[in-house]
Order: sequence, then structure tokens, then C-alpha cells
Amino acid sequence: MTQEVVTQYYRAPEILMGARHYTAAVDVWSVGCIFGELLGRRILFQAQSPVLQLELITDLLGTPTMEDMRHACEGARSHMMRLRSKPPALSALYTLSTLATHEAVHLLCQMLVFDPDKRISVVDALAHPYLDEGRLRYHSCMCKCCFTTTNAMRQYTLDFEPVAQRIFDDLWEKKLTSVQQVKVRRWRIPPNYHPLHTTGSDTCSNRG
Repeated sequence: MTQEVVTQYYRAPEILMGARHYTAAVDVWSVGCIFGELLGRRILFQAQSPVLQLELITDLLGTPTMEDMRHACEGARSHMMRLRSKPPALSALYTLSTLATHEAVHLLCQMLVFDPDKRISVVDALAHPYLDEGRLRYHSCMCKCCFTTTNAMRQYTLDFEPVAQRIFDDLWEKKLTSVQQVKVRRWRIPPNYHPLHTTGSDTCSNRG
């Protein structure tokens, strides 16, 4: 598999270290980098080369164990073990901003784990307490499963986890085999395909 799977700043350690196979855990790492960037308003790991990128990662996470590097190629493991050993400095995440609460840092630490097998899964990340407020905000006025009564009382669903109205179907995407086909498909999308993007739209779509 290619090492150019994602922009370097958001590239997971196993890819930087030449892993031949990788899983969806690389996306969890990337989202963790974006999450940290949103908290600190700057790129979390911004280096000029893959080697320096790994150095920035180990500055925060500390030197990985051989077990943590089992997916890396032998050359990358040997290079890492020759470097000076570093202790983890995860407490630095609290200095990203005043929004870096204990729950935020706890989730971030579980996403930014060197070993992809120990990294938090997407399902577990979505169930993290840090996102509880977001779920409540969503169900306060944007969902279709809750409603407001005539006396302004909000009736909530028993399950706060948002559920898509229909299963995502990517079959049409798999049929695209060239850039030209993508362009043609893109220009066929009507301008009002996303009504919430229009001027003056109200994100609270369910008031009563």
C-alpha cells in the first residue's frame, strides 16, 4: 500500500514507518490530529519530512516499545531504537487551549496512540462522554426523532445516538473509473442539492 494515503501532518505512525498493511485506525489517528488542531488552533504535528514528523509524534507520545512498532518495517524500527529514549509528555495537551478539558484530552489521548491495535475504535470514540453535549445539542432542535409539543415541552428519544435516515449507498461512486466521469457526475448535481447551505437557512429543522 502507498505511504501517500493521507497528508503528512495527519499521517499515522504505522504509515510513516512503512507498514505494508493498515486499517481504519489510520483514520482515527487523522481525526485525532484534526481534533487537536481544533483545540489548539494550530497543526498538532507539523514537520518538513516524514522522519521529522515521527520525531514530533514521539516528543508527545514518548518512544514506542517494540510491540508498539510491530507493524512498522524493520528499517524504521531499527532507526527508532537508535534514537534517544523519550518519556511521554501527554500533559502538554492540556495547554492547547482552555477548551482542552479532562474529557477532551482523555479522548484525544485514546485517538493518538502509537500502536493502531491499541487505538480507540470509531464506535468507542463516538460513544465517549466528551461527545454527550454534542448529542444533546443535536437532539435539542435538529433531529427528526424528537419533537416539541404545543406547550413548548421537548419530547426526546430514548436513544441519543444519531441514526441516518437511510443506509449510505456508495455503489455509484464505485462505478466512477476516471477523472472525467467524476467531473460529469459533479456537474449533474443541482445547485439546491444541499438546502441547508442556502442563505438564511435555519439549522433548527424540528421546532414543533
